Amino acid sequence: MTRFAWLAAVLALATPAAAATLTPTEYARTVSEVVTRLEQAAKSGKATQAAEQALRELPIRAEVPTGPGSARLSVDNRALLVDLRRQIKVGPRGIRTAAGILRSLAQAVSATPPRPPAKARATLTRVLARREFRTSALDTWREKVYRWEAQAVLWVLDHLPDTNIPRDAWVVIGYVALFLTGAAIVYLIVLLLVGMGARARPVPDAPGARPVVILPYSAWLAEAEQRLQAGDYRAAVRALHMAALMKLDDAGQVRYDSSYTDGRFVRALQSKGQPDLAGVLGRLNHLFAIVWYGRRAAGQAEYAAARALWTELEAAATP
Repeated sequence: MTRFAWLAAVLALATPAAAATLTPTEYARTVSEVVTRLEQAAKSGKATQAAEQALRELPIRAEVPTGPGSARLSVDNRALLVDLRRQIKVGPRGIRTAAGILRSLAQAVSATPPRPPAKARATLTRVLARREFRTSALDTWREKVYRWEAQAVLWVLDHLPDTNIPRDAWVVIGYVALFLTGAAIVYLIVLLLVGMGARARPVPDAPGARPVVILPYSAWLAEAEQRLQAGDYRAAVRALHMAALMKLDDAGQVRYDSSYTDGRFVRALQSKGQPDLAGVLGRLNHLFAIVWYGRRAAGQAEYAAARALWTELEAAATP
């Protein structure tokens, strides 16, 4: 009914019984034909006569159904024709004005909406073919979680004890309790992780405490000579490595601890501003690792390299 509001406001009058019955499409097509003839008349030599002839094709009275039921819009074009004839007497300009009035009337009662452009239809077809409007898995699971949450809240509300607390307040209390429970779980997990990390770290030395050193570096040098005489180059390289660590401890460059890694001793030297000494120890650590853990067979060359590094480290570590 809304698309005929303008038509009803301008044309609705008492309709005689002889009014013709036209569908909205027929009425709009008839008016459009009159518009075409008026536009042609505005260009002709006898514009006024041709326009008058065109207006005779416009239905004077009509019944236009407005829906599938019995509702009808009664229109009377007599007042409109008087105004249009007044316009066409002005000449071609007035005829074009009359054609514009009728064009608006045809658009107001058109029952067939304009088709979208071919490009828009093709784009819509491709979008539907890709099924972009299908619900994603994330949305599906989110909907399930919300539904389960609502069911849980309803179950709790149905099993509440008889109190004076309103049901809405119970809902708020439930959500607050849920939040606090989650926060407590996160807090316990953090405490657990922090505790595990604390146990993984070595216990710091007490003030003035000094780890027990079983053998001084001189004893490890004697051990290296004994292993060399026995042909056990692998153990001889290890003894030189231990002699180097004990020498650094004796010189106050590092504090030896059996739980420390070789890399920790190197970093300790670097932090004390001893990059040269740290470099020598790092090379000795690397040679010891590849020999002691079996990545290379130990021989005379490996022992000679370890002995040279020990000599260099001993000279650098001695004040």
